[in-house]
Amino acid sequence: MQKRSEADIITAIQSGELFECLTEDGALAIKIEAYVPSVCTALHAGHQFRTSLQQYCHLTEAERLYEEDPFTDQLIDAMPITLVAMDSRYEYDLNRPLATCIY
Repeated sequence: MQKRSEADIITAIQSGELFECLTEDGALAIKIEAYVPSVCTALHAGHQFRTSLQQYCHLTEAERLYEEDPFTDQLIDAMPITLVAMDSRYEYDLNRPLATCIY
């Protein structure tokens, strides 16, 4: 899949371009097939995890995968605008408060 800078993605959106890409760092997949008034997201579909963080995580890769939400991106794939977070929930947790995101 093509990688694009955030600035390029914003320009594409402002010009009404239809596209599908990853951000340059691979953290987010974006697809726009039609401009509609809704955006579908898969917050924790990804499994990427920085090597520098691995020493702080006491879960195995399999345990991490169990707690993530793999394949949730497939649930929204048919929607015209999708945002899919490609990083692990253990990189950042987007739908839990800080006090409860690690358990």
